[in-house]
Amino acid sequence: MRAVLTPGRRASTTRIRPSPVRAALAGYAPAPGVKLGHPYFMGPHPCTMLVEEVEAIRAPIAERDDWSLVAAKLEAIGAMADAYGTLI
Repeated sequence: MRAVLTPGRRASTTRIRPSPVRAALAGYAPAPGVKLGHPYFMGPHPCTMLVEEVEAIRAPIAERDDWSLVAAKLEAIGAMADAYGTLI
């Protein structure tokens, strides 16, 4: 939501204009077990497995048997699973 101050009025009379996205999601609630305060949700982007990412993870393995990017990706997936309450 974005606060809009009406000229000549005090901040206590601020009108709030809801965003279309917030309005569309108003009828929904987080799934049970989701931890909205988890650091995962404060990150710059979601955890993904795009083709380009997988290729970038695979390249060091093929070139020099370096599995460090796999370990980092598994850690990121674990953080996402914990945030969504699906960690096994």
